[in-house]
Formats: sequence, C-alpha cells, structure tokens
Amino acid sequence: MNVITTIFWLLALIVIFILKIQIDNEIEYITNYLYIFSILTTIVIMGVILLNTRIKDNLFNVIKFMFVQRNYLSDREFFIYGISRFPAGFLFASIFFIPVFTASSLISLKVAAYVGILVSVIRLVQMIGQPFNVILLPKFAEYKSYGNHKQIKENCQIVIEYCLTIPFFIGMITTLFAPEIIRLWFGEKYSIISSHLTYLSPSIGFLLVFVIIKGILDGIYSFPYSNYIGLFGGISTLIVVLLSVFYNWELEGLVASLFVGNFMLGITSLYILISKQKLFHNLGRSIIPFCCIIFETLLVLLLNSRIYYGNLFFVIMLKLIILLLLLVVTIAVIKKVNSNLILFKKGSN
Repeated sequence: MNVITTIFWLLALIVIFILKIQIDNEIEYITNYLYIFSILTTIVIMGVILLNTRIKDNLFNVIKFMFVQRNYLSDREFFIYGISRFPAGFLFASIFFIPVFTASSLISLKVAAYVGILVSVIRLVQMIGQPFNVILLPKFAEYKSYGNHKQIKENCQIVIEYCLTIPFFIGMITTLFAPEIIRLWFGEKYSIISSHLTYLSPSIGFLLVFVIIKGILDGIYSFPYSNYIGLFGGISTLIVVLLSVFYNWELEGLVASLFVGNFMLGITSLYILISKQKLFHNLGRSIIPFCCIIFETLLVLLLNSRIYYGNLFFVIMLKLIILLLLLVVTIAVIKKVNSNLILFKKGSN
C-alpha cells in the first residue's frame, strides 16, 4: 500500500510537469491532466498488484471456486458475493462521471474542467472514510460468523452516532475552507468556482456516511444493498443533470446533481442500516448533535459570503479560530446528550 500511494502522488507530479511544458491552454491542461492521471494511475496500480501476487495461483483459485467439488458451496457463495457487488462500483462512479461527461459533450470544455476540479476535491476528502470501510467490513463479518447479533446491533448504534456527527463535521470544515482550497490548490484564476465548492461541500458528509456504512452492509448481509444504494444515487444524479440541460442551468445544475447524488447515497445507506437493525427508537441522542452541526454548516455558509478575501494568511487564521470555537460547541453538545461516541465517553482514553 505504501508503494501504491507513493506511485499515485508521484504520477500526479509527473503528469502536471509534462502537461505544463506541452500545453499552453489552461482548460485543455486541466482536462488532459484529469484524464491522463486517471488512466496512468489505474494502469500502474494494477501492475503493482499483479506483480506482487502469484497470478497463476489466483487464476487457479478462481477456477476452483467455480468447478472444484471440494468446499464447492462456500467457495461458490464467496465468488457470487464478489460478483454480485460488481455493479456498485460503476453505479457509484456514474455520480461523478455523468456531470463531467454532460459538461464536455453538451456544454463546454471549460465547464467540464470546472466540474472536474470540484470532483477531484470531493473524491480526495472521500478518502478519509475509506480506511473505516476496510476495517468495518471484516469486523462485522466476524460478528456475523459467530452469530453475535446483539454485538452487531450495539456496534451499529455506535457507528450511526459517528456517522451523524464526524462526517458532517468534516463536510463543515471543507465548506469553511472551500475558497482557500481552490486558491491554494488551483490558483487565483479558478476562484470563480470557490462558491460552487462551498455549496457542494456539505454533501461530503453524506458521501462519507455511504463509504463507512457500505462496509458494514457488505459485512453482515449477503444481499448486495450497495448496488441499490449506488443505483439510487446514480438515477438521482441523472435526473438533476437532465433538468440542468433542459433548463440551461449549466455549471450550477451540474453542481446540484453532484450534491443530490451524494445526498441520496448517504440517506439511503442510513435508512437501510437503521431499518434492518431496527434502530429508529435509538436515534434521539444522535439527532441533536447532527442538528447542531447542520446549523454550524449554515452559519459557515453565511460567514463565507461575508468574509472579504484579501490577505490569505489572515483569512486562514481567522477561519481556524472559528473552527476551534465550532469544535468546542460540538463537543459540548455531544457530551450534554450523553452520546455513545467512544471518543467522548467518560472514562475513555
């Protein structure tokens, strides 16, 4: 994993350097960067994985899963488990692909580049939730294998409380610093999309909720719920994109489609887990901190519209102070309602 991560960021720098030398047009530079970087990253990462695995043994195991009589049922179920979740990846990717494709095909490359920038920021923040997905899936699968349904329900309750606080607080942080992210990452020339990232960033909370809960659902249920979650997200994105094209909303409509797609991913994931585990009556302590963070996000949106963007250092320091105050308020609210969050339980280390 360390090797793959190093190659990932090294490729980013190499592609930027090559394109900066060869291309003068800025919009073409950004769109080519996004396309080439994605292709090269995929090829190199797959190459590293294949070189570090015994390909013949892997092919043999796949054939054995399908045809060998010994342990046929369990192996076949394991194989079907993976194949049945294959569409989820495409459906999830469609939420980000459809707006970019629509912009490049029906609007302009300039708008496509802007949407690509927004997608790259959102996907980067999404990586925060990925380790939790990797950890929770085998852990909940272990609980299921032992038939420990009480432990599953208790831990699902804790995860729900985390999902209704920390991901949305991260979304609020991204919302607060959205203009600075654009200015520092892409430069002053692209500050025109700062407001678009500001209004898109709250949806990061829902996206992180999906990433986290997907691991739990895949761990405790054989049914591929992730396919249907991705389907709801993809269809919602497509509907808003079609409305955007029909009513000529352009960039604003495509940003709205990304927001709605992320929103549907999170809401659908929460509903499935809560309904399957029958946790509706335990949501009281989670709703209050969630409402507090939503109110803080609305306050941040108001502050961003009022702050004058002059000295970058001064603005960042001011926002760090605001963030510290919001963090103190959030922790106080969580403690007040006696949340099950392990981080804030009395006597926790």
